[in-house]
Amino acid sequence: MRLTKDDVERVDKEGLYRDYEAWPELAEQALKLKVDLKERKVYNIVYCGMGGSGCAGDIIQDLAFSKPNIPPIYVVKGYNLPTFADSSTLVLAVSYSGETEETLTAFKEALKLNCTTVGLSSGGRLEKICAEKNIPHVKLGKALTPRSALPYILYSSLNILNKIGYELVSQEELNGSIAVMQKVRKTTGISNDLETNEAKQIAEHLYNGYPIIYGAQHLKGVLIRFKNSLNENAKIHALVEVLPEACHNSIEAWHPSNLDLRALFVLGERRLKKRFDTLMELVERSGFKYRTVYTEETELFSSLMSILYLLEYATLYLAVLRGVPPAPTPNITLLKKRVEEN
Repeated sequence: MRLTKDDVERVDKEGLYRDYEAWPELAEQALKLKVDLKERKVYNIVYCGMGGSGCAGDIIQDLAFSKPNIPPIYVVKGYNLPTFADSSTLVLAVSYSGETEETLTAFKEALKLNCTTVGLSSGGRLEKICAEKNIPHVKLGKALTPRSALPYILYSSLNILNKIGYELVSQEELNGSIAVMQKVRKTTGISNDLETNEAKQIAEHLYNGYPIIYGAQHLKGVLIRFKNSLNENAKIHALVEVLPEACHNSIEAWHPSNLDLRALFVLGERRLKKRFDTLMELVERSGFKYRTVYTEETELFSSLMSILYLLEYATLYLAVLRGVPPAPTPNITLLKKRVEEN
């Protein structure tokens, strides 16, 4: 399969690809969404979200790691807030649908604890409760799925933090990252041929194999997002390994076997070069294939978005290669139905 536009449209009947093609515009729209917030001193920040809504929290946590003047950021992917949550805590309750059970439970707990709370959703019960209780709420724009709405969620969350006085990414950097996504789209969009389209080449590399994805610590959120989109879009399992920790355990597993493993190395930190080089050597020595991914962007947020956008396209193309519609998630739908029945 050549992964032409016709191939994509034949498999992706719901048109999920249109959301991905619009990511730069979705990010621009997100920065224009209104939220009534003033600067406020808080001692910790908790991001609550599940699935496609939760992955933005992982990326924000990575961005905050090297920022000395930002309070600790904790990501909650479950029902309960950490025990330290109180009136000095900022809680971002993020549910694209506005109906996510775990996030709604944590959100209600935040209200009881008198946390500074902001809701983000496209509607649903979360928006309704925010309106009833006069809680700041950001209404996210329309997208086919929560995962394809990532620019709305991520850029809105960063905008909220900026407004409240905790700038993780400057306005200039946010605008620059949008220009970077536009550049990525020019070379990896569905109309670009396989021969010059890195995302389609990554999809071919991963096709019919078990992906093992390696990357540096500061890319952990991006790698988790990629793994999650491989699960949801391409309907395959995948494993994420983070360096340098992986060099103390995962590296030992590279020996010849009957498994069809496909390694993908997301490069980006020079001091890890010897570790990456050794891992690549061991992958080859074990008889498996690998591929590398890197970005020429030097600014941190732009480099994250460049890699993320490229890899997200790859999950879409892998779904097409496998002949599975990327938008529907029938197993998740089944589980939600059974949970609601109880």
